Amino acid sequence: MAVVDIVAAVSAHHTLTQVAAAAGAHVLCEKPMAPTVAACRAMQQAAAGAGRLLSIAENYRRDPMTRLAAALLQAGAIGEVRSFVDLKASGGNSGVAGAWRYRRSEGGPILEAGVHRTDLHLYLCGPAAKVLAAQRLHEPLRDFAGSKLKVFHDHYVDDNPEVQELDAPDLLMALIELGSGAVGQWTYDDGAHGPAAASFVIYGSEGQMTLGGVNRGDPP
Repeated sequence: MAVVDIVAAVSAHHTLTQVAAAAGAHVLCEKPMAPTVAACRAMQQAAAGAGRLLSIAENYRRDPMTRLAAALLQAGAIGEVRSFVDLKASGGNSGVAGAWRYRRSEGGPILEAGVHRTDLHLYLCGPAAKVLAAQRLHEPLRDFAGSKLKVFHDHYVDDNPEVQELDAPDLLMALIELGSGAVGQWTYDDGAHGPAAASFVIYGSEGQMTLGGVNRGDPP
């Protein structure tokens, strides 16, 4: 049985998934799934209609320390999960990846990077039942000339412009009610100035758990 691994631009995910499913292949697609809900549903329908599997390659839940955290929560280490607070704020007006990261057609920074956080919420705390959220665009111009890219984005250096216009939101603040009745606060600010802040704490009926940095070996 054939399997297609889609690592193309986000805007092409739904089209390539439809082609692969129609050709009889299972699909592993890089995150984020697609720029719009409609495109995500089209991918699901294409795979289901062809009787093929569609999986999104989300890596944060596969980090050993994240799996340890999940096992501890499952074992009741902090009792019943009651709430969580997830904050990540950094970036200012710097460009930290390829210029594509700041285009709405490719999802924008919240969808491209924030999806990691929502997957952790799902994996560790359970599915959401209700969400109340607000978004803003605070830094419409991203500076690449004076910015240092993340190591795994170095191959974009020669292709990036000095300044990239951002047409997607860079701030999201959400209040999440989980299906279990627990609640969560999530803030993802990709245009925050000053020292970077990152914290993810889960509160239970018998204690709390602070998550370490993903893919760094930091234990909860």
